[in-house]
Formats: sequence, C-alpha cells, structure tokens
Amino acid sequence: MSSTRGTPAVRLRAARGVDVPTLAALDEQLFGEAAWGETSWWAELARRPRRYYVVAESTREAPRGGAPTGGVPSLDEPAQEPAAPAPERIVGYAGCDLGGSSADVMTVATLPQVRGQGVGDLLMERLARAAQLSGASALLLEVRADNAAALSLYARQGFEEIARRRRYYQPDDVDALVMRKHLETHDVTPVRAALGGAASHTAFHTASPTGGGSWAGEAP
Repeated sequence: MSSTRGTPAVRLRAARGVDVPTLAALDEQLFGEAAWGETSWWAELARRPRRYYVVAESTREAPRGGAPTGGVPSLDEPAQEPAAPAPERIVGYAGCDLGGSSADVMTVATLPQVRGQGVGDLLMERLARAAQLSGASALLLEVRADNAAALSLYARQGFEEIARRRRYYQPDDVDALVMRKHLETHDVTPVRAALGGAASHTAFHTASPTGGGSWAGEAP
C-alpha cells in the first residue's frame, strides 16, 4: 500500500552515467565529508544490475513515454530524457543493493526545497518494488537514532527496528538503528534471471546532511 503524501511534481527514472557529476555534487551538498565522489558513483553504477539507482526529477508536465509520475516501471526502463538533463531538475535520488533474500538501502536523499512533499516516499516505494522484483523478501537499512525526519519516513514506509548499535556514530556517540521492511514474495524467477541473479550483503552508504553518518535527507 502506498503511503505517498499527495502527488509531488516529479518523475522517477533510472540513474544514468550522465547524472554522475550532478549526483556527486548533490551528495557533497547534502552529506559533506561523508559524500560519495564521482569515482564512487561510477563504481556503484558499474555494479548494475545488482545495484539499482533511481533519481527524482522535477517536472511541471506529464512525462512523455515511460511510467507516469510516481509509477514503478521495470528495472531496465529505457532512458526518456535528454542526454544531459539540467542539474537543477534532479531533486532526489536513492539506491539499493539487490543482494538475495534481503536487499539493502544504500542511500536516499532529497533536496531541501522538496522535503515534506512526498518525494522521499516515492523513492522508498521504488526501492521496495525493485527489491521485490529481484526476489528479496525484506529491505534493510541503517539510520542514526537522532534522525527524526528519516525515522518518520521509514515508519510511514513500514520499516521496524530490529537492532541497535550503541554509540555507532562517532564522535557524536549516536546509536545506529537497523530497520527492516518485509516484502510480499511471489514468483519472480524470470526477473531474477534478467537481473543476473543475486549477490551477497554489502555495506551501507552512511552519510549525513550534518556529517557523522546518517540516512535520508527527507523531512516529513
């Protein structure tokens, strides 16, 4: 069941190589010293289809072709945008590792100007759908215990705390919460074959808009 609040004026599409400079710049703006640089982003995109990354683009009109705003197309959706989209159009992004029975959220972030508009919800719903299509029965993530905005987003999306890592984030002495969302399972053998199968668990992108490691830039 969708928990998206309203209908934000964005469309979602798969991240592409031409997005790397923009994604790296936005990551630095939001996450400071913990941000991924261009080399890291290229490495992440090179690991597709195990890695799945999606961007949210601001739009004032219905998209031409592909899925409607907020829709969930196949994971190999074709690019419908110009070769070099305007940097200011990307207002959010997210990614996950499709690593077998449990998928991991790698990163999720939204720009300040669109927070509270449901963009974070759309991104999380897309990741959950991607994980489900890959054959995963659960989606996992890690978040700072003091990140109220992220915790509110994850609660809306059906995540529950399953573990706590005491004083994990230093030098702030902030706990890390491990959260899980159960996914409905069904026969996705053809999809798994198309994705090239599953792989093992990987590390999280633990970055924070204020530094020190966290999850999500989305505010409720």
